[in-house]
Amino acid sequence: MGKEKIIKEKYLKPEVSVLLIAYNEEAYIEQAMESILNQRTNFPFEIICHDDASTDKTPEIIMRYVKKYPGIVVPVLQKENQVREGKRNIIVDFMYPLVKGKYVSYCDGDDYWIDPDKLQKQYDFLENHSDYNCCLHNFRFLYEENGKQKSAECGSSDREIVMGDIIPWHSKKIPQIGTAMFRLSAAHPRPELFYKIGGGKDSLRPISDMPLYVYLALNGKIMYLADEMSVWRRRLRGTWGNGAPKDRFIRFTEDEIRFYKELDAYSQYRYTDQIKLAINQLMYHICWAGGAYKKAQKYAGYVELTGKERLLLFVGSKVPGVTDTLRRGTRAVAEIRKVLGEKGKMRDEQI
Repeated sequence: MGKEKIIKEKYLKPEVSVLLIAYNEEAYIEQAMESILNQRTNFPFEIICHDDASTDKTPEIIMRYVKKYPGIVVPVLQKENQVREGKRNIIVDFMYPLVKGKYVSYCDGDDYWIDPDKLQKQYDFLENHSDYNCCLHNFRFLYEENGKQKSAECGSSDREIVMGDIIPWHSKKIPQIGTAMFRLSAAHPRPELFYKIGGGKDSLRPISDMPLYVYLALNGKIMYLADEMSVWRRRLRGTWGNGAPKDRFIRFTEDEIRFYKELDAYSQYRYTDQIKLAINQLMYHICWAGGAYKKAQKYAGYVELTGKERLLLFVGSKVPGVTDTLRRGTRAVAEIRKVLGEKGKMRDEQI
């Protein structure tokens, strides 16, 4: 649409609703907002911006844009933090009810778009392909600690994403939810199973992209565009949930397994082979995280392991304490490298 057309078209029904989610993003929210407003489209769009009771100046910045673009930027400003109040489906509870567009796109308050034609490209594809429910695209990582960017490398050519790409989730490179444009009618309402994994009583950070993608793929097609059109900022954040990291990881992974088992029945066992593979991979990670090395060997054939990891697993199956000690040492080395800013990151999920 472009800024010069935004004011003129503010009374037209938007074709696309961009959901911008923010919490304490005063350093980033303007870049996110400007990257959306700079989109060149031949259709009107709206920006629904939810702030979860930020303690910095994020709400003030949002209201500045509301006053500048009334009817285009729609604010949802919470007075109490809804996540702390136990509400995990912020988008569903507070943003979906306000959506006027036929299509929905997401952008986190600390991310931003780098292609001014992003919305137009995705909109054109979905308008011309009614059998597709969703359009994703390639993106870039921005590492806050050193300012470096890196391609997510989700694929160098356009392609259809099928269920075999999505399940098992951890074995494929699928673009994150911030790249998506999807038909609201195909995504909401949907069964509770497909809104999130994690969250709830254990206060684990839920993931919503995988269950959404699965639901969309069950009922239509998903397209991937190879153009890099957005940046996902990787920030050093606080804790992921309540309890020790190992316990959080195990609880969350068990929730993933429950999701897959329910999905198997829901899909009438059409994807049983992929689901069994996914569950076996997750079982390996649970055993590894819990130090059950002998049991982990049962599932080792379902995951890709380095020679070092296989050696640690073998030693752990014979003398668990030795592998435990070596893993603690690996963590220490990783922390030292992080402090010194050296290269050669350790794989967090294997430590």
